[in-house]
Amino acid sequence: MNGPVSRRRDLRYQAFRPAVGMLGVIIAVNVTGIAVDADARVHAAWAGACLAGWLVGALLAGFCFLLWLTAARVNAATYAPGGAGAYRQWTVAGWICPVVNLWVPYRMLADLLRASAPPAAGPGTVLARPDRGRTAITLLRWWCGLWHAMWAVLCLTTVADSVTGAPRLVNLAFQALSIGAAACAIGVIVIITRLQGQRAADPYASAGALPSAGPPGFWFAVAAVAMIVVLLQAAPPGFDAAVRDLLAP
Repeated sequence: MNGPVSRRRDLRYQAFRPAVGMLGVIIAVNVTGIAVDADARVHAAWAGACLAGWLVGALLAGFCFLLWLTAARVNAATYAPGGAGAYRQWTVAGWICPVVNLWVPYRMLADLLRASAPPAAGPGTVLARPDRGRTAITLLRWWCGLWHAMWAVLCLTTVADSVTGAPRLVNLAFQALSIGAAACAIGVIVIITRLQGQRAADPYASAGALPSAGPPGFWFAVAAVAMIVVLLQAAPPGFDAAVRDLLAP
């Protein structure tokens, strides 16, 4: 057998439960935020705490989700040649790289869904179970739209007081979008996990190359940018003026 082959992981008992559990926590935090928004006095005292809780929960949920995605993509690479789909080297980097994260995550999940489904029974079909396939694609499309809208509204919350004049309405929209995106993500994870569970006994195929977290040099660039930002933040007063004077002709 040519090409690397990795041992398949049973997603149901490892990566699946933490990912779904943390997304459930995100939904619970959002529901709490909506309840807090219903009372103006409580909102003033707890709005910041709810946002901080959501950010912590989102980081943990994102970490668990990426663990699940990494395992699922490696499994898909063993079903057939090219099973990993497009953007093989962007499993993690595709979510954090600006601009690229507008389309790469959706493409990765769509490819993963197609690769995880049983082989098509006839010509012109993608999934052997059309009903489940249509449901998964619908959930995936809804997740993509809600996900991007959620982050756009989150950015708007930082200027809601001066621009919209209705910060509570903007925050309520963010909470609702976050609940919808998390619910759709749970549905997609459940369907892909079940599909891969049904293919546990499939013979191994040559993967050619297994998916990786990021393209060569990407993490070095991230570390370099982070170091530059830290150094600029720690620079003494007047440092920027001194640099401009040094670079001036």
